[in-house]
Amino acid sequence: MIIPKTYLLLDRCIEEGVRYGLNRAYKHTDSPTREHMENEIAMAIMHEITEWFEIKQGVDNEADTY
Repeated sequence: MIIPKTYLLLDRCIEEGVRYGLNRAYKHTDSPTREHMENEIAMAIMHEITEWFEIKQGVDNEADTY
């Protein structure tokens, strides 16, 4: 059985998402608004997470039973 290091994988997704989101925020302007930066970063983080994790809706999670 292979068990992924979920924390490290999420950390990597967040770091790469922040980096990519900041680059996108500055893509068309030298002075993006804070709101635009936050939006681009959030979208990039979620994109990275969904690239590496499959999120199933409505499925009970084993961790919820502990």
